Amino acid sequence: MNVEAEEEITFGQKELNSEVGLLNDPMVIKMYIANFSIHKVLVDNGSSVDIIFWDVLRRIDLKNTNLDLVQTPLVGFGGSEVTSLGFIDLPVALEMNQGEELQ
Repeated sequence: MNVEAEEEITFGQKELNSEVGLLNDPMVIKMYIANFSIHKVLVDNGSSVDIIFWDVLRRIDLKNTNLDLVQTPLVGFGGSEVTSLGFIDLPVALEMNQGEELQ
């Protein structure tokens, strides 16, 4: 499935495992970024940013992708501040259990 950059990806009750419980529980998914499997991706639709750690980004082979150097301060829950390294567009793929593609 090809998803445009502006297309929204949502998860509903049918995507949740019945053993998970409440909808307020954190959702962790597996995602493929540039054909590299990332096993623990926290889905946080209340966050204003999407974060990928530098050591993970280094392991992904991104020959034709550039990191736009934009140093933006990010403020955490406790008020602590870190500065981002930049912004990058990444090719991603998601799928359901047993290889069923996410619609």
